[in-house]
Amino acid sequence: MKAVNGIVGKESKENRKEKAEYKKRIYRSFYALNFEKTKEIVYEILAEEMDATVRTRKEKLLRYILNNKAGITNLYKYQKELHGCRTEGHISHLYSARLSSRPLGWKVINVNNVSKLRLIKADNREIKEIVHNKRKVIEFKEIEKNKT
Repeated sequence: MKAVNGIVGKESKENRKEKAEYKKRIYRSFYALNFEKTKEIVYEILAEEMDATVRTRKEKLLRYILNNKAGITNLYKYQKELHGCRTEGHISHLYSARLSSRPLGWKVINVNNVSKLRLIKADNREIKEIVHNKRKVIEFKEIEKNKT
């Protein structure tokens, strides 16, 4: 979580163990859904910070965490039930690239192939491997509804 890294700050050789301990304590407070404990830990970090701009940035990150308690709670409370899928985000980026102020063109014949390749690229999969194994690619068929 980027907010935790921002609050704890950059590690150096001298304070690596201390920063790691702060991170561990913050994540444990998230897991326990104890946001009062999170505030206490962040206030400890803020007490050690002397630079005013860095303090302001860390206070802003604390507000961000506290304003997103519901999302953090859901993440840690239902993490076994949550199964992530990035497809929706990839599709959104595809559409925004196509429909922006300087849109990419649509080719009726190849739009399916282009979208598949862009999703594969976005998932950090090797396109070469898929091209070499193209006979092994499973085709998806539409599921028919039961007529009852």
